[in-house]
Amino acid sequence: MNENFLKISVANRAFLAPMAGFTDQPFRRICKKLGAGFLFGEFVSADGLVYESQKTFDLLNFLEEERPFGIQIFGSDPKIMARAAKIIHRFRPDVLDINFGCPVKKVVKRGAGAALLRDLNRLEDIAKAVMDASEIPVTAKIRIGWSKDEIVAIEVAQRLERVGIRAITVHARTKTMGYSGQAIWPVIGDVKKAVSIPVLGNGDIWTASDALKMMKETRCDFVMVGRGAIGNPWIFREIAALLNNGEEISPPTLQERGEICLRHFGLALEFYGRQKGVFEMRKHLAAYTKGMPGAGRFRAKLMRLTQPEIIFHEIESFFEI
Repeated sequence: MNENFLKISVANRAFLAPMAGFTDQPFRRICKKLGAGFLFGEFVSADGLVYESQKTFDLLNFLEEERPFGIQIFGSDPKIMARAAKIIHRFRPDVLDINFGCPVKKVVKRGAGAALLRDLNRLEDIAKAVMDASEIPVTAKIRIGWSKDEIVAIEVAQRLERVGIRAITVHARTKTMGYSGQAIWPVIGDVKKAVSIPVLGNGDIWTASDALKMMKETRCDFVMVGRGAIGNPWIFREIAALLNNGEEISPPTLQERGEICLRHFGLALEFYGRQKGVFEMRKHLAAYTKGMPGAGRFRAKLMRLTQPEIIFHEIESFFEI
């Protein structure tokens, strides 16, 4: 079943969230293969773009096969954000997303991300500046507020809609919650009632059942999966089956898991080269094997290994391929 997101055809209402250090090209290609409806890359600094940091530019590259694809930027200065939006055009993503929710200390200290939930006038100025500069659809991702005593999601969403933002993702946690505690889903529903643009729900989607439950409880239009996809990219095909056909499909077999690990590792080596590919893959292999018998010994061994050929063999052995 094909849905539409901002007149963009998507095969699944479950989108991959932008996650620093995780949503690189190899992982995105795996998620796409397993049914993700829309992919976001790692979020990028507007200052890094404007001051031409090569490391920042490297995060923007994506393949045609990854479409529909979104790039997310963060920053605290409306003028810098507008200049960054113009730079993004060279890369031709389908959507430009603004991050108004990152709780990480180094981002917040610079007045960006979740810090803007305490400065709504500046938040609105940034959104308007990016809207005016962008030739592609602009969306935004927010948290529900700074703390449980400062829930501002409805006002933020209404301001963003007023300046022309095309869709809003609501991560149902506050800044002070970080990634802990239970996501407060009812606020997603409150935002959905308060605006007429599409609303994406985010937070605590660990299974296909969670996605269906969130959509039923909040009436959100789409769901965005973040940490729930790390080590579990099959979640996208499971959500698609449940939302589109009401079907609960079986989890992947041990061999299927191993084959995806091998494919992911191959893509990482192709993208990063041998040394960095091994390093970048360690966290993913740890996630793929989490909770499985012998996973601790497997991870300990991986930390000592540097030769891809030996690691391939260890993966095959662990997953009995």
